Amino acid sequence: MSRQNAVAVRIGALLLAVAGFAACSEDLPEGAQPPPTSSPTPPGSAQVVVSHDDDLWLYHAGDDAVRRLTTDGDEAFEQQPRFHPKTSAVSYFVNDADGTGGTIFDLDVSSKAATELVSTRPVRAIGWSPTGDALAYVAGIDDDEGATVYLFDPATKVSKEIRSLPTCRGCGRGIADLDERRVGWSPDGKSILIVDTTLDNDSLTSMFVLDREGKDVVPPRSGTQARWAPDSRTIYYEQLGASGLPKMKALAVATNRQTDIPIQGGVRPAVSPDGRYLAYDDGKAEASLMLFELATGAKRRLARSVVGPIWLAAGEIAATEERPCRGDECGAAPPWFSVGKTVSIELDGSRRGLSLPSTIDADVAL
Repeated sequence: MSRQNAVAVRIGALLLAVAGFAACSEDLPEGAQPPPTSSPTPPGSAQVVVSHDDDLWLYHAGDDAVRRLTTDGDEAFEQQPRFHPKTSAVSYFVNDADGTGGTIFDLDVSSKAATELVSTRPVRAIGWSPTGDALAYVAGIDDDEGATVYLFDPATKVSKEIRSLPTCRGCGRGIADLDERRVGWSPDGKSILIVDTTLDNDSLTSMFVLDREGKDVVPPRSGTQARWAPDSRTIYYEQLGASGLPKMKALAVATNRQTDIPIQGGVRPAVSPDGRYLAYDDGKAEASLMLFELATGAKRRLARSVVGPIWLAAGEIAATEERPCRGDECGAAPPWFSVGKTVSIELDGSRRGLSLPSTIDADVAL
């Protein structure tokens, strides 16, 4: 049997095995074996782009191949690479060393030629609409200047300001591993999810859901680590309170109704492509990768000593291997140190090494 066929059979079997796990299970039973299946899941063809060691890297899951897209190292720090949904380009931004400006680029992954899209104030986060007709980005500096949400039209090359975000001087937050700057479009392309926990404002508002005109779809709130469900109806996010651990919530966008999810301290969540699972790590120094089944509430530990899960297929997760920090090598946060390796983890907990350099803030195209 070829390697690809063997992988396909194994993934399909694992998906059937997962359906039988009990809701109270935290770890897989000793010696558990997945049953055979006659309907194997095809091997994943996911692509991943990530910023690592100050350069951009492109990974193909189908053949476990990685390619370096930029080679300028610390001369230019390429941040937040994001796939263009309709072209062979990857978009990213580079901010000036003096903190006065930033530039968003498109990089053709075949020729590695970069084209400037936008020159603006320091960029905080970017994200393409699902159809590629608009690029949303947040730019600006805290304190007096503030931050602004823009929509860039690639057809006209014009950026439109759609929303100013509240800021103030000296309103620190200090939530360490939960800090995030992120733009995420709803899969239906109607709404834009903005998370920026470093905005520094009096109300500690950090999460916004906007329409294309910049109007609120739901009221702003104090939240982080927010992710869309595949059906665009629900946002899963960590609610930040005045004290204590953040609490995971499910926000129904149409009604603004939110319900509790029994997860505390979960970071870097990733929703499975079918919307069935929420994978996350627990943010500890010796981190665990957890899997939560949204329909049943079943929660279990899938792997240890890994962080930053991303889904490569419905039955396969990639994550970054870590170890606890030694001394002050990590500073204030996070409490773990990447060992420079990644692994593929299947739903039975089996794992194998990958050539992907990192999964932290990576973008995935399935």
